Order: sequence, then C-alpha cells, then structure tokens
Amino acid sequence: MEKAIEIRNLIYEVNGRRIIDGLSLVIYKEEILGIVGPSGEGKTTLLRLLLRLIEPTKGEILIEGENILDMDDRRLNEIRKRMGMVFQYSALFDSLRIWENVAFPLLRHLKIPEGEARKIAEEKLKAVGLEGVEELFPHQLSGGMQKRVALARALALDPKIVLYDEPTAGLDPPTAFAIERLIVDTRNRFGVTSIVVTHDLECLFSICDRIGVLRQGRIIKVAPPEELKFSEDEWIKSFLRRR
Repeated sequence: MEKAIEIRNLIYEVNGRRIIDGLSLVIYKEEILGIVGPSGEGKTTLLRLLLRLIEPTKGEILIEGENILDMDDRRLNEIRKRMGMVFQYSALFDSLRIWENVAFPLLRHLKIPEGEARKIAEEKLKAVGLEGVEELFPHQLSGGMQKRVALARALALDPKIVLYDEPTAGLDPPTAFAIERLIVDTRNRFGVTSIVVTHDLECLFSICDRIGVLRQGRIIKVAPPEELKFSEDEWIKSFLRRR
C-alpha cells in the first residue's frame, strides 16, 4: 500500500516534559486510521504536529514522501492546502454566514472571486448533506450540523488528508452515528486519507481500518479493530475495559 504519511521517531517536549516520545507511525493512502489513548497523552498534539502548527523537538514527518520539517513557509503552506482539519468544537466563525465559513480558506488562500467561492461552498455543503443553510449563522445550527459545516470547510480546498479531532464529542448517539457515516462516505467519495482522534471507541471500532493506541507519547499498537479488541496486551485490555 502507498504511504500518505510517515512519522519517524517524533519527539515533542514542553518545559523538559516529553509529550510525544519517539513516536513512529505509517498511515496509508485512503485509509481511516483512529488514534486512541488516555487523556493528556498527546493525541491532539500529534494532529497539531502533523500540520506543523507546533514544532517538534526531533524527528521526521513525511507527507507523501516529503519531510515537512525541512520546508520553508511557502512550501509548507502548499502542503497544508492538501490537508483539512475538523476541530473538536467545529471552530466556526460566529460572525460569518455558513457559506462564508466554508469559503473562508478559498478566499484567504486562493483569493478566488467571491461568487466562485460561494458556488464551491454550496457544493461542499451539499456533499455533507446540508442545503438551504448558506445564509444562516453558526448559532442557528445544531451541534451535528455545525460538525458538517466544519467538514465542508475542511473539504473546500479538495485535500488529500483530513484530520478529525473528537468528531463525535458532545453529540447525541443518532447524530454521532450520522457523523461516523459521513467520515466513511467522505473517504469513499473523495478518496481522502483520514486520521480520527477520539475517546469514542465505539466510533473507532465502527469506521476505522486500523487503530493506533497511544501511551506515554508512543504508539504501542496498531491493528484492525477486531484484532485490537482481542489483544493479549494487559494494558490494552485494561484500557479498553475502562472506556
């Protein structure tokens, strides 16, 4: 299988404390990879490192074979356009209408005409099952609908990789299930590589091709859901029982 992302011996320290400690991982093109682990073990930090929003202490992050840690800002921004991020709390702009939220990266990074940006925004909203909300504001939408808007925005630049931070957090079960299906449908329709960070094991077991277990800053196990469920590792068995 072709690699989309390869992380090699990644280290990230804050005030002498290692949050990420020699982490290595391969994510393959078009797979949905879940990342799970105890709170405070560096799951969201890993997503921020993949976007190089923060700088690692040591290691390599290869996106489609290129080490983003060696790139200048111009090349890094080109790589970032290939990556979309769906934040835990959607991170929509309250003062912007829905179509403006989705079109924001188009207007900011590509500087295309507003009319064209709106047309693309409407297409992306339709792709995530939202139509007729273009003129509304975020506070007028439910939590699940806001998640869909956030995904539409993440897809605006036609990324090859989408990162999800706690995509089902705070949602009722039916809405969470709908978001799970949307993640799978997005992969199937657009061929994106997906990384899903969440505490929601039911979500990961439902949608992921493989799941990586993060403990003390390292990936200690990567396996398909069914294999992970029956792991003989005592710590993993105990962790899964507690969830």
